[in-house]
Amino acid sequence: MASLIGIGLHVIKYLLLAVDFIALILIFIFRERGVKFKISRYISWKRDDLLLKIIIITVFIAMTFQGGLLDMLADGWWHMSYAAQMVQDDSLFIQRHPLLGGDINPVIYPPLWHLQLALISESSGLSLPIIWHFIGAINAVLFLIAVYLLTLQLSNDKCTSLVSILFTLFIVGGLSSYLRVSPWPGNASYIVLFFAFYLTFRGLDEWKNQIKLSNPESPLKTLPYQLLFLLSLTFVAMVGLHGVEVVLYLLAMGAYLLSISVLLPEDQLQDCRWERWALSIVLVCCLLFGVILALYLLPGHIESVFSGARARSPYLNFIFPLLTVLYLLAYRFLSRYFKAIAYFRLFQSLYLLGLLLILFLIIDIRHILDLFFPEYIGRHVPKDSFDQFHNRVYLPFWDHQLRGAMIWSGVITLILGVGMVFIRMTRMNLFLFATSSLVLLTLTSPYFFTLTSFLIPLPSVYRVHLLLISPLILAVFYRQLFSWNDESLN
Repeated sequence: MASLIGIGLHVIKYLLLAVDFIALILIFIFRERGVKFKISRYISWKRDDLLLKIIIITVFIAMTFQGGLLDMLADGWWHMSYAAQMVQDDSLFIQRHPLLGGDINPVIYPPLWHLQLALISESSGLSLPIIWHFIGAINAVLFLIAVYLLTLQLSNDKCTSLVSILFTLFIVGGLSSYLRVSPWPGNASYIVLFFAFYLTFRGLDEWKNQIKLSNPESPLKTLPYQLLFLLSLTFVAMVGLHGVEVVLYLLAMGAYLLSISVLLPEDQLQDCRWERWALSIVLVCCLLFGVILALYLLPGHIESVFSGARARSPYLNFIFPLLTVLYLLAYRFLSRYFKAIAYFRLFQSLYLLGLLLILFLIIDIRHILDLFFPEYIGRHVPKDSFDQFHNRVYLPFWDHQLRGAMIWSGVITLILGVGMVFIRMTRMNLFLFATSSLVLLTLTSPYFFTLTSFLIPLPSVYRVHLLLISPLILAVFYRQLFSWNDESLN
């Protein structure tokens, strides 16, 4: 809107300062009148967490010296050139290609992150590499806080939460190496994704507690609307920063909804009816809004995707994943029938055998072996092939940011993430089971991988592996291993 009416960055920065000044005045007036702002409770933690503060301050100081990665082989310079072009054009949207020059589409990448960099540079007079260096420390700290809050909300255990951020530093961060790429817009959006998960579970908990306390005729009256507002802001941020993380959120929460629908016992499933209802509404609304937005902004891309080889007959990229999900959902219905007869154990054995057969048919075993015994070097674009039914399918090359992560920690945490829920049925384990199973199917099944490429650009489908949250999995595993009889963890 600002670009359409001819307002540039030099005007926007003063408008933002004016908005901040007005907001501070309103907050002061409201506080004087006794109005309490409860929105901060969703993004704060207890004041007595001394160890957490020590870790956060130490990481911030270390990252201030290390800084955001500036490497000629990485694409950080491209992102900075995008922001520099915004400053040069004095516009929220670029008019020329940041590297090649010449006229170009005003949006060649989600521009929100580059806009922040451009505004900081325009307002402070600092060069973009300096900003890129110091913003790495801020993003690294925000990432650790997001991991801590999500773990604390799911586990309700401070020890597990602290261990999870320690594992984040050693496994994900590599002490500092991965944290140094936190200024990338995709990694900034990944931070927002964790906050979105946290706000979702926080909101579900508060809503269920309000329903139990007040028992209203209409549960909608007790919805935490402040939290819904915050959650909607995270969606806007993820769309504007990178876009892919919104789809990751929908996939993760959809897998979680499917997991609790299939695995939870009947009595616990009844207690989760409002949670299931709320998640279903959020997922449906986000999907509808996403489809409308994609049709409006990317009509040519949508047409090319659904007219390509992966969407043609025999349509197995749709049929096999759909049949797998329907088979999983059928367990609840069939088990209710067979529990009334004497052959329930036999039914469970046959159902499990059928599930193993389905997995054998849809998972590429040779692709899994290639993770440990590589035969050729891959590239950014996934490898394409035809299955035995002459159906065009895709799978990622392990070489592109996957092999190192999977061998370093991913294989172990994938097994733990899928298996822990069958030992102890907790919400944390259900969530980790859902995300780990989603990663397993997407990275090893050509049908699930190809189907996901209809939601995420094909070169970026491999990013689903980011839902394998190894620090949380290991923290929960060790906490439960050494506190097996602790009822608070059940």
